[in-house]
Amino acid sequence: MAIDQGIVTIILLLQFAFQTMASYFCFKIYRHNRRYAPWLAVSIGVLLLPIRKVAALTVQFNSFPGYSQTISEFDMLIIPLVASLLFLYAFWSIKKEFDVFHP
Repeated sequence: MAIDQGIVTIILLLQFAFQTMASYFCFKIYRHNRRYAPWLAVSIGVLLLPIRKVAALTVQFNSFPGYSQTISEFDMLIIPLVASLLFLYAFWSIKKEFDVFHP
């Protein structure tokens, strides 16, 4: 059973909107803790999520026909890898801060 392309587009746009709001809130937290680099890493990692949706939408709408394969590979391989590494660094650093409280 195939899903209608209109529904897929609406879902991708909703994901883009929600992920953009989440990245905005992460950046607000970072601005509150300016000197705390792990929150900047989280903010950048979360910002990469809506960028993935933009890449998916460009492939779906065939906006750049000559680059669809490259954009799709970035969407599926490179962007998630970079976001995952940023999250790993950030949460590892935050965890180390909590280890100070629990010897």
